[in-house]
Amino acid sequence: MKLVVDVWMFFYTRKYRIRPIITPEVANLNEPYLLLGNHVGRYDPFIQGYFLKKKPNFVSSDAVMRDRIIGTAFKWLGAVPKRKGQRDSQVIREMNRVVQAGGALAIFPEGARTWSGAPLDVDPSIAKLVRLLKIPVVTSTMQGSYAYDPR
Repeated sequence: MKLVVDVWMFFYTRKYRIRPIITPEVANLNEPYLLLGNHVGRYDPFIQGYFLKKKPNFVSSDAVMRDRIIGTAFKWLGAVPKRKGQRDSQVIREMNRVVQAGGALAIFPEGARTWSGAPLDVDPSIAKLVRLLKIPVVTSTMQGSYAYDPR
């Protein structure tokens, strides 16, 4: 499934002229890390993970995971399901398992896609999560994709 996504993203990033501005240290990061990015479009997880050597496992809402096609694809790609608007200790345990296995994680700390293109508030529990995981944090900002794919 990762090969299918990489092939699709190869053409997708060229068609829409998506170009990263990324430091070599981040592009070649091969240890566990936590990617925190803004969420402006439906393809953000694919775009943000595509340009990184170590592909992150995204934490995704259970609503997305219930979709027969997209949910199955996300499960095959190692997504961690989370119930929206609820604290869930099982998600934290699953995130720890990914990190202990040497994997990377990615979260959209705003918790949802933006309606207007403007940034949303970040849940304060993200700081607790960063302290708990004790892994490097990488931040990502997407610009422009909201205009092409508004919510």
